[in-house]
Amino acid sequence: MVFCVTLSVMLITSYGIMMFSPTVMQVLPEGGDSRKQAYMIFAIALIGCFIFTIYAAGLFFKYKSREAGVFLALGTQKSQLRNALFAEISIILSGCTAVGLALGAVVSYFIWQLFCILVVDNAQMKYQADVTGFIIGFVFAAVMSVCIMGMAVGFIKRTNLMDVLNDHRKSEPLRDVSKLYGILGIVFSIMGFVLGYLVPGIAGEMGVLMPSVWNATYLLSFAGIYMVITYAIVHHERGKRPQKYYRNIISYNMMKFQGKQTVRNMCIISLLVAASLYACFYAPGMLSGISEIDNNPVDFSIPSKVSFGEVQKEDIEKLAGDYQIEITGYREGNFAELLGSGVLRDWDDNNKLIENYMEKYEYSKYMSAGDYRKMTGDNIQVDRGTFYRITFPQEQNGFWDKFEDMDLITNPVTEEQMKVRLAGTIAYEALMINGVNSYILNDEDYREITKELPDNRLYHQILFNIQDSEAAFDFSKALYGEILKRAPREMQVQSGYDEYQEQLAIEAGEEYGADQQMEMSPDNSDLMGYWKFYPNMKVMKEKTFFQTNAVFFMLFIYVAIICLAAVGIIAYTRSVTIGMNNKQLFDDLKKLGGNHKYLKKCITSQLMKIYALPVIIGSILIYIFTLMTYKGNDGVVSSTEIWALGVDFLLVLGVGVYMYVVYRASLRKIEGIIGNKTS
Repeated sequence: MVFCVTLSVMLITSYGIMMFSPTVMQVLPEGGDSRKQAYMIFAIALIGCFIFTIYAAGLFFKYKSREAGVFLALGTQKSQLRNALFAEISIILSGCTAVGLALGAVVSYFIWQLFCILVVDNAQMKYQADVTGFIIGFVFAAVMSVCIMGMAVGFIKRTNLMDVLNDHRKSEPLRDVSKLYGILGIVFSIMGFVLGYLVPGIAGEMGVLMPSVWNATYLLSFAGIYMVITYAIVHHERGKRPQKYYRNIISYNMMKFQGKQTVRNMCIISLLVAASLYACFYAPGMLSGISEIDNNPVDFSIPSKVSFGEVQKEDIEKLAGDYQIEITGYREGNFAELLGSGVLRDWDDNNKLIENYMEKYEYSKYMSAGDYRKMTGDNIQVDRGTFYRITFPQEQNGFWDKFEDMDLITNPVTEEQMKVRLAGTIAYEALMINGVNSYILNDEDYREITKELPDNRLYHQILFNIQDSEAAFDFSKALYGEILKRAPREMQVQSGYDEYQEQLAIEAGEEYGADQQMEMSPDNSDLMGYWKFYPNMKVMKEKTFFQTNAVFFMLFIYVAIICLAAVGIIAYTRSVTIGMNNKQLFDDLKKLGGNHKYLKKCITSQLMKIYALPVIIGSILIYIFTLMTYKGNDGVVSSTEIWALGVDFLLVLGVGVYMYVVYRASLRKIEGIIGNKTS
């Protein structure tokens, strides 16, 4: 228990210090999905550490029972026993808490520094310890201490002396179950994820918001896991080969008579394996973005507005000359900023979808078919009265923003309007601007609707490639710095900022939340994801990929370590417990002629279920969930996501190797306990 309490407090404190440090909080936007995700995995870490600590405390009391029983038999008063036990536990908990808090600070510092050395080291990754992490570690230790003290009270209150003496030998047998029970367990395990994840999406497409209580359907998966594990432990049939059944009858019943506790442990291991793999799978999902960057045919895409006075061709050529970079395929163009119609979607109080069509909804970027041919070299035919929407590669129609929502264009100067309809989509990432929808119109339609537009209603975009060079990254950084230096106040806006939406908010007397000014610093990693006019520089995005995602990698990898540590401790402890509880049985088997090979077979049959089954169940379920997530994001599983799934499979194998190492250690320990080691 000393080791487990110290370890759990250390892990939670160190994770809390990193999680709630100002550096991390600045990277995770308040109210954003990334911060919610970080909180969720922190909750998983808390649950994992709490579970294996309480489990260790249970074993502590289980093996204290014999000692307590002896004292009671010798006439010791329960009050004396209670005081001695509480004093011992108080010393253990207070000491472990103090050591855990201190080690947590040390571990967080060294992990942070190691991460900076191996992955990224810039001004934004400065180590800053916040008191919140220590408070969380202390509160966690306090809650855990209260629970352990509660267990101690229950332990002392038992009155039957023989129950106290034999508590460590107590069996918790499970009743036999049918084959149908196991089949239903598999069905429930999968159904919980399907109902919890897929049904809300399908209902949303039908205009219905599922209530939050619907998330309880995930509990079906937990029930299914319990049923599958119970079936695997207690259900054994003689079948067509009864000799096999009788040869293994001892190992079958050893597991069966201690079934309840074993099933609970295996369920916990399954969930923690799933949680650790969920955290591990984050990295391949993010790394798949590297291949998407590499597939972009344009090395540099620099968006701005004509009125901003940003870098021009001569500025780029001068910088290229300084770094001996050869520019190829240079092209630039001006594109109209017009008001497009749209649909504002929300849920009402009855969880029904509200769709409010607005003739003037938001500003978007429009170009003619001729301009598109000039910028891309691709020939496209756009009929009058129609438009194509430019998308990211493999982007699918969304729920809140549908491709066909825009059917009316308004010139903000002349107020002239034009009805249009969607002809299709075309993928070309280099012409995209963060948070701005981009459309291609017929040449004649474009000329008619863009009359009298001033410079502040014209987007300017530069595209070009460069020849391979060792100085490409330095050139990119210099160009990026020049763009940031020249950016006027009107350009320093978030990707979600829309001038027309701000105007509507002001007219309604409401606060507009997307008008915060971005910090124009090369070290500000938020610019890549949240700056409206972020330049898409292929070389720099590839080089700085880890920098922009460093915090996420660190948090998810750390929670994976916490969960795997909990898994290893619970599995190892449970394995050793089986050896200790059945030592007398193994001694009897040796007296009856059981040789070394037979005893080892009995042990391995127990351990294989404890180690293999939870890993298989947890891995399959989280793999299915990940696949559903990829499919649910945009309706397809992209080639990069297939690559990520392949890496995920390798991670599953890695967890399997880790569990095998723990399995071998527990096997050696049990053989030592029962005296079955070979010389």
